[in-house]
Amino acid sequence: MYLCYWYAGTNDGHLVEQARAATSAEAVAWGRLRTPRVRIRTGEARTYWAGTGPRPTKFAATWADPGAIGTGQGSSRQVAGAPIGVQSS
Repeated sequence: MYLCYWYAGTNDGHLVEQARAATSAEAVAWGRLRTPRVRIRTGEARTYWAGTGPRPTKFAATWADPGAIGTGQGSSRQVAGAPIGVQSS
């Protein structure tokens, strides 16, 4: 289960919307519908960039859909602008 959060406003201090998703791919898709800046944090406390824009330098890895053919393990992602965080529960 993934918990999805979208924050906006001054210093991203206002929770705009939240949801739950069954898979990481569903959670990232939820985030990408709202902003190009998405990060995903796994249950192992790893954070990956999952946004559609360029990966910020503070993220070492980029999330890859584990269900996509020819991809490896998932990586990290972070949200920019109206941020969205996706976290496994």
